Amino acid sequence: MIQKLAAALVLLALAGCATIFSSGPTELDFNSDPEGAEVLINNEPLGTTPVMLQLHANKKYVITFRKDGCEDATVQLDTHVQAGWVILDIFAPFGLIIDLVTGEWKEFNDDTPFVNMDCD
Repeated sequence: MIQKLAAALVLLALAGCATIFSSGPTELDFNSDPEGAEVLINNEPLGTTPVMLQLHANKKYVITFRKDGCEDATVQLDTHVQAGWVILDIFAPFGLIIDLVTGEWKEFNDDTPFVNMDCD
């Protein structure tokens, strides 16, 4: 009985490997040509290029670059699932569910979003 309880506690401790060991937000360097474009993330202004911002890969972001005399440029930050977390989670089914729900096993495909703006 004690051995089963100990085994269950070990499995729960491993649950959500990516959620437990995730380092939190990722620093992304946003830049544009020409520089000085306002960066709006999900329509919220957060700085002008070049700018470093911290974002969580488990969320969706639409980035708009805006500068007077230039056409707005919009990009979506794409993510992918880190295979290592999935492999670890296979051995802890609760972890698979937790990481799937929280999305903590994702990382950005590009950590330096850059746009060439069409300017007059």
